Amino acid sequence: MKTEDISGWMSRAELAVLRRAASQLPEGGLWVEVGVWHGRSAHCVALALPTNASLYLVDDYRGVHGHDANEAEKQCRLTISDMLTQRPDLSINKWKMTSAEAARKFNGLNVTAQVVFIDADHSEKAVTNDCEAWEPLTKILMGHDYSHTDPGVIRAIDARYKSQFHVFPSTSIWKVLCKPAQEYGLI
Repeated sequence: MKTEDISGWMSRAELAVLRRAASQLPEGGLWVEVGVWHGRSAHCVALALPTNASLYLVDDYRGVHGHDANEAEKQCRLTISDMLTQRPDLSINKWKMTSAEAARKFNGLNVTAQVVFIDADHSEKAVTNDCEAWEPLTKILMGHDYSHTDPGVIRAIDARYKSQFHVFPSTSIWKVLCKPAQEYGLI
């Protein structure tokens, strides 16, 4: 399976940003994706992660208006199966729960993620809550849909990070450094 064959809203330019970011994690690195849906971006990340990395996939599958959540979860299972076929060295953990529940569970693991990628509920309140929950648990916080079509994302990121974040050119992917992360080349 090719990443581009998986349905989703992530453009090729955005997939390239994620691929580059994932490839720069250290061996055994840890990436969390909040909001997985069919798994398009997760698949891209999985194929680019270094050897023996861990990938945590979080989605409660409550759905996106106008889309079948059961079908999305079924597609995600197929995507994960393909990831494990192509990358048997990875540890892939799929958590069907809310972002807040997952952050509490992740916090109990006493580890720090190199990257947490947020692409779940796009309302201002939800994005703010996701950032608050995951920021202490990662070195780099990234997310999708910083664009005029998702004003809740823009308001949340602008209010929380002011000018301390970066939006990658020709994409709607944003990034903020939470802990020293210069060694990952994502600046």
